This record gives sequence, structure tokens and C-alpha cells, in this order.
Amino acid sequence: MKIGFQIMFEDAGLEDIIANAKREGFNCIEINLTDPNFYPDRIKKENYNAIKNSDIDILLHAPNTLSFFFFEKHYVNASIEIMKEIIDFADELKIKVITMHIGDSCTISYLGKIQKLHDFFPDEFKNIVYDALCEVFVYAKDKSPYLSIENAGAVKTDLGKEIVERILNEFKQAKLTWDWGHTNLRKNKEREREEKFFEKHLDRVIEVHLHDNKGDYDEHNVVGKGNVNFRKYLKIMENHDPYYIFEIRPADRVRESYKNFMKIKGGKDVYAYTLFDSRL
Repeated sequence: MKIGFQIMFEDAGLEDIIANAKREGFNCIEINLTDPNFYPDRIKKENYNAIKNSDIDILLHAPNTLSFFFFEKHYVNASIEIMKEIIDFADELKIKVITMHIGDSCTISYLGKIQKLHDFFPDEFKNIVYDALCEVFVYAKDKSPYLSIENAGAVKTDLGKEIVERILNEFKQAKLTWDWGHTNLRKNKEREREEKFFEKHLDRVIEVHLHDNKGDYDEHNVVGKGNVNFRKYLKIMENHDPYYIFEIRPADRVRESYKNFMKIKGGKDVYAYTLFDSRL
């Protein structure tokens, strides 16, 4: 099982984090570039070298701030250029996967309800976002990392899923990151549609994000502290081998999550509780 955890806003150096992760049996970590300290033009030399010399797999998560849901072309182009920088950075360091969000349009109040701008201009946004993603995926085509789209932002909508499906059909190297906590936030038919979407494309799921919530908001809580149906989703994924990434912040909460997840999975709990002892 390929299993690891995401880091963001961590005080320990990457070399220590990677060494501790390896010692505890983890075989991957994901670096979230929403933390500007890991961004390509700000990363410290020692952290750069830690990634380059790592003997466990390193994954990246593009900044959560990126979005292609704009009418203003310079905003869209900025997100495209940032993704290209990250792709080059990942290619240079032989990163395995880059998870990315496609973003969402702004909210507006209309007839007493909060709605999304793309609800009023679905065809225009469909073309804008698709064209932007095509440019990004074409750029990544001969690079080392897989680009993987996560079920975040507008991907929860039928419009978003239609765009992503077009990308999957157009680019055979395109992958998916299935965040089970996000799926748990969907209600009734919306959740069923999302589950069916991923079941249809299981062969493209390269990464799974693990965290918990009670279905009300995106808590990113310890596994076992909510009502995400991990057992159900593990059953769905049983014949596939994605990266399983604990997206729990701060990362020292991975300890309890790992323990609970392994109980749910039915495996032996052998966790040693020493992952971050070097800095606690």
C-alpha cells in the first residue's frame, strides 16, 4: 500500500520529515504548495536537496488559490503560467504526481439565494476552463509528473465533472485525485453522482486524500472523528493501487489518523507513535 501524508506549515525541515516518514514505514509524502515556503522560487536549498535525494516518493499539491474560472483572461493566464512553473519544478525533481484544483467561480446573491457565476454562463465557463486545462496538460505531456485533478471547487458540479471528463478523454495521461472527505460533503443525489463518476474512472485515480468530517463542512479532521464511509470506499478501490495521503493538518495528527485508518481497513495496527518526535 502506498501511504503517506501531506505537509503544510510544518516547522521541521524536509530532510527530517522524509527520514522520519521512511523510518515509520511511509513510502510517500505530499508537499502542499499553498505554503509559500515550498514554492519553487522560495524553497530553501536544503529542502530542495531533500526532495531531490529522497528515496521515498514525493508528490506535490498545487496552490489551493489557483483557478481557471474567470472571464478575465489575465487571471486565467496567471494560473496557467503558475502551473507551468510547478510542472517544470516537478519535472526537474522527478516528482511523481501533481494534484491540482480547477477552481470555482465567484458567488453572487440572486433572488435571495447564493449562486455561482458559472450557473448563469455555463457554456462560456465550460470553454474557458477546458481551454486553460488543455494548455496546461499539453505543456505537461512530455514531463515526468502526472497531473491529477481533485474533486474540489467546481468539480462537485455537473459542469465541473463534464469539463474534467473531457480532459480525461482528451489526455490519456490525465489522472484523478479522489478526496473522500470532499465526497462526504455532498448530499444525497449529488454524492451518488460523484461516487459514480469516480467508479467510472477508477483506472485514472492515482491518489486518494484521507481525512474526516461530519458532512457539514470541510474539517480535515482526524480519521474516525467524522462519518466518512472509509470502509465503503476502500472496497471500491480494492483492486487499485493509488497513493493514500492523509490530508490532516498539522501533520502530527497523522498518528491517530493512521491508527484509526488501519483499524478500519482491517490491517494490523503497528504504528510506533514516533513520526515527529524529533521536533516535539
